[in-house]
Amino acid sequence: MFTDHKAVFEKGRILKADMLSSVRDYPRDRLELIYADYADGIVAGARVEATEQCLFVGKGLLKLNGRLLIMAEDTAVLYKATGREQVLKARLESGALEGDFMRCQASLVLDEHTELRDGELELARFKLKEGARLRTAYRDFEDLATEYNTLHYVHATYAGLGRSTLHPVITESFASSVMKSRGADGDDLAFAMLVMNQGMAQRELLLHYAARRLGREYRELSNFELYRALLRILQLIQEGRGGPRGDFRAGGPQRMIVD
Repeated sequence: MFTDHKAVFEKGRILKADMLSSVRDYPRDRLELIYADYADGIVAGARVEATEQCLFVGKGLLKLNGRLLIMAEDTAVLYKATGREQVLKARLESGALEGDFMRCQASLVLDEHTELRDGELELARFKLKEGARLRTAYRDFEDLATEYNTLHYVHATYAGLGRSTLHPVITESFASSVMKSRGADGDDLAFAMLVMNQGMAQRELLLHYAARRLGREYRELSNFELYRALLRILQLIQEGRGGPRGDFRAGGPQRMIVD
């Protein structure tokens, strides 16, 4: 049965161990229940800003190897220009007993190995030339994946239902660009409003939208391939060309009423 088991703290009552245990366990139990069906990835926060020497990762919540991990303070990671691709990862460390607590943590590391190993997820990546500054602000949707001197989230592991999805930085930028374009039709606007309202988009939704909007067969796409598909859709919208679609396309079967 479903229950609400809540300790009652009142003057005159004896404070018992199980009362304190209920206060301790309730927030964690609730959080784990909310995100039980989510894949590993960034759940909330963990946005990255850059100075000349440090990456500052904002406080956030991750799910890694099925475990929820919270970073309650902004954390700095030193970096330097190498001209090679560097990936900012959260890497799970083995648990350790510290006093009365079992501690499990994921450290932040910069790694030139772009593939994710077990117990790792990607927060962002960049390729910085010597003497250049690392940018975290973007001119437009296409600029999100500029190869050099730009921190980007295209390959980031963002938690979604059942499997990871694109980072909201990507989907929100796409949705905002669609809303500003005069070439967007009702279907594009509906999709953009849905994304903006939810703050993120499940991978299945993005894959189906990309396939139908571009007139392709549905298939799995990597994060970069999915980003490129959204970029192509945006280019078609901005050029005023609807392009091939499924049955819901604006240029599909229509009726003409003759008076």
